[in-house]
Amino acid sequence: MNDSYVDLQMDMHRVQELDELYNVLTEQKAKNEAALRRVRQEDEKGVYICGGAFFQKIDKESALSEIESRIQRFETNIRENREEYELLVKKLHQIGIYGI
Repeated sequence: MNDSYVDLQMDMHRVQELDELYNVLTEQKAKNEAALRRVRQEDEKGVYICGGAFFQKIDKESALSEIESRIQRFETNIRENREEYELLVKKLHQIGIYGI
């Protein structure tokens, strides 16, 4: 098999991966935005926040800061994902491949 065919297959596979990753990232960002709204409405001084595999109780301001930081990371990842996706799709379109 020639190298250009393998590269093409890899690019097409990467486009699909990026599309799936985009969906996951936007879903997680939306969940964190909802959490941010809930924490802002919380009356208590401490709130529980997920720290990976566990929950921890932290003060409201720290929780807000942590969630805002997570949202910023998701936004950065989404932007980088879309940039790579758009470059690959453009590259594939230039050689006549559509509908991936």
